[in-house]
Amino acid sequence: MSLGYILISVVNLNKDTNNGNLRSDYLEFLIKLILDIIKSGKKVILVGFCKNQRDNEVIEKVCDVLLSEQLKNIQTFNYPDIGYKEMMWLFKNADAVVASRYHAAIIGMLYSKKIYVLAYSEKIIHVLQDIDQSIRYIDVREKVIVSPEDFLKNYGYNISDKRLKKIKNS
Repeated sequence: MSLGYILISVVNLNKDTNNGNLRSDYLEFLIKLILDIIKSGKKVILVGFCKNQRDNEVIEKVCDVLLSEQLKNIQTFNYPDIGYKEMMWLFKNADAVVASRYHAAIIGMLYSKKIYVLAYSEKIIHVLQDIDQSIRYIDVREKVIVSPEDFLKNYGYNISDKRLKKIKNS
């Protein structure tokens, strides 16, 4: 795939909640976000980190809704179907990372990528707050009321080299 893509890690919220509205709200937001990214001229890479928690099912549901013309601008990968080196290459070469998974946010920061966080757990929220109190994120355990345009415009975070070095050293 040529460069010029945004990597989106997904999470299957079925493992944490029984509220179907929240799951469909998250899925709907992802689809709108993907369509906005494609309209902007970028490609999308969807990745699933946890096959045992069925992240791959979220990718399948997203792709089932999109038209074949839209799917031409999307590639999908699931770990461990692809190895960690290939997964790291995808992160390293992305223009930005939309992270639903904790690991995606951390890897995005390690590669100094602009990250956008769709948090589903206290774990990632606490880590973000420890890194920088100003990091904005959407908590997908609640109803997503932010538009994809607003999300891409106002929720991105670039970690400074100085802060990244300090965190690595600690």
